[in-house]
Amino acid sequence: MDSATVIRAVAAVLRDDTGRVLLVKRGNEPDRGAWSLPGGRIEADELPIDAVVREMREETGLTVDVDGLLGQVERPHPDGGRYVIDDFAVSNPRGALMAADDATDA
Repeated sequence: MDSATVIRAVAAVLRDDTGRVLLVKRGNEPDRGAWSLPGGRIEADELPIDAVVREMREETGLTVDVDGLLGQVERPHPDGGRYVIDDFAVSNPRGALMAADDATDA
């Protein structure tokens, strides 16, 4: 991968009433087995806000409301290039929490 390659991604920050943040255990690389915020790549022609709702549903089984953008972080991709990740605050979870897609635990 070219070092100038940018991979756009999103992450969801869901807090409960006590301030705890929902994390998922990654089932795929990079960082397989690590705990992280639910999220993933933005698909072609997908808006970031739609991507964060999709990723939450795919990885946790929960449907959420998006409250707003918290910030943006960058991290290197193991094969070169870099991830640019939009972190969104989400709330009002609906559904049954379950690890799914590339998450092995939640």
